[in-house]
Amino acid sequence: MKFIRLKNLKILTKLLIFSQSIGLIIALSIGVLSIYNSGKALENENIEKIEALSNLKKKAIDQFYTNIFNDLKAFSASYETNLLLDRLLEYGETEEAHIGNAFNVSSEHYQDIYKDHYESFKTFIETKGYYDIFLISKDQGHVMFTVAKESDLGESLPNGFLKQSHFTDLWRRTVNKREIGVSDLKRYEPSNNDPAQFVTCPIMDENNEMKGILAVQVPDKMINDIMTNRIGMGKSGEAYLVGQDLLMRSDSRFIEDAILNTTVNGVTTKKALNKEIGIEIVDDYRGIPVISSYDYINIGGLDWALLTEMDVWEAVKASKDLRNKLIVIVCIIVVLLIFVSYFFGRSFSKPIEQVSVLAEQLSKGDLTHKLNYNQNDEIGQMVKGFNMMVDKLKTIISEVVYGSDNMLKASQQVSQSANLISQNASEQASSVEEISSTMEEIVANISNNTENSKRTEHISLAAKEGIDELSENTKETVRANQVIAQKSAVISEIAMQTNILALNAAVEAANSGEHGKGFAVVANEVRKLAERSKEAAEQIESDVLNGLKMSEIAGGRMVSILPDIALASDLVKEIAAASMEQTQGADQVNNAIQQLNYVTQQNAAASEELAAQSEEMSNHAGKLKDLVSYFKI
Repeated sequence: MKFIRLKNLKILTKLLIFSQSIGLIIALSIGVLSIYNSGKALENENIEKIEALSNLKKKAIDQFYTNIFNDLKAFSASYETNLLLDRLLEYGETEEAHIGNAFNVSSEHYQDIYKDHYESFKTFIETKGYYDIFLISKDQGHVMFTVAKESDLGESLPNGFLKQSHFTDLWRRTVNKREIGVSDLKRYEPSNNDPAQFVTCPIMDENNEMKGILAVQVPDKMINDIMTNRIGMGKSGEAYLVGQDLLMRSDSRFIEDAILNTTVNGVTTKKALNKEIGIEIVDDYRGIPVISSYDYINIGGLDWALLTEMDVWEAVKASKDLRNKLIVIVCIIVVLLIFVSYFFGRSFSKPIEQVSVLAEQLSKGDLTHKLNYNQNDEIGQMVKGFNMMVDKLKTIISEVVYGSDNMLKASQQVSQSANLISQNASEQASSVEEISSTMEEIVANISNNTENSKRTEHISLAAKEGIDELSENTKETVRANQVIAQKSAVISEIAMQTNILALNAAVEAANSGEHGKGFAVVANEVRKLAERSKEAAEQIESDVLNGLKMSEIAGGRMVSILPDIALASDLVKEIAAASMEQTQGADQVNNAIQQLNYVTQQNAAASEELAAQSEEMSNHAGKLKDLVSYFKI
């Protein structure tokens, strides 16, 4: 399984994989270490066991030959043995004792000696289990006495048919070294060419001089019984002896009649024959791997290899059995781990799965569910924290819903107020524009009046200078003066009203923050003044017609009114000056109205923008409410 796929697994599966992996690793580690250590221990135990068996066999062989040595020493020193030897040596000095190189054992004299001592020697070998016993002369090597009476009786070892035998070699060694000796186990012709081993002991006289040799023929069965004792050897263990010729000196467990017939030329055999001691795993004479403990036997000149072996399969069988048991135990542990890890993993993953399900419900906006987990561990704390988060989220969502509703209502009210302000501002702007237009007309009329006043002043001056020339036109002059007087009165009244209107306009301009409602009144008054100006104009026209009728009457009085004309000229100057002041005041009022119009336009634009923003805020509030409505609380 690739690690990248692990993230897609459920927590329970991950816990099972993790816990079982750890448990399996631990179990396998313990199992492997146990198998290894136990295998080593059993291997060491088997090695120690084989070494111990080898030591036991070696001690048994040593003890076996030590017993023989003790038997020979004791029997060689016995009265019976020395008596027989003395009688045989005495017999050997007679002529009848010699037939060529042989020792005559058929004479009556010899038979008498033989019969006198036969039973005691026979009892000895039967008691000790030896095959035969010999008395041999030290000089000629004559076999002077045996119990078995085989073909070797009477023979001269160095000169007869046995001169090449291992028995003869042992006799020579004993004569030369004057000590107990042991021959190799080889085939012996007088004993049907069966394997035979000899142990010799010198017989000493009172002067510690050798006078003969006592020998026993040890049957191969005695050694074989020691080596083939299988106690503690198991099913394949064996111990056997190998001579310098690499032939077995004891029987094999697996091969019948192996003595002097089966060759063992393994590494451990050669090492043992070289007087080395150790233990190795090698292939034995059968070609089967064995644990081979090798040692050597060196007693009385005897050089043998002692091999104690056990098949490897049996040596490791206990280890394999233990391994199999440990494997079964590991499997049981793994199965238990599966159940235990599933139980604990389920206890961990179940609340986490509940949290996952609740989280999925939260993602769908459902806040009506909670988790039930009554433990106080870390998972329980997590569940409690999650429930607290859900409660807190419900509270927040509720407050957001309430706030969004209020914001939606407020935005709607603001939007309505903004629309109303925008509408009023538009109406105010329209009224201000009308007032501005009217003020422009008033300013134009005042300007015209000013011009007329100036022209009237020039005319009055001209009339004053050319009164004589105007006498013929008195009627027209009178009419004109009257009309001018009347118009001056009207203009004076208009100026007064205009001044009042200017003050009102200034006041209204200062109070324009209240939507400029006062401008409606000013506009109304301006309209009334316009109507009166029209009526005054009509009246002036009527007066002009009447003045034509009265011009003849006025002609006579022209001269008398010259002072009045001068006075009128002065008044006209004053009217002209007043008209100039009125023009300036009207211009200031007009500028104020223009500024008011600009501010009103800005207010209208701001009101429209406020209305748009209020509408947008209302849309956002609606969207927020729609979003919050996703949650179910």
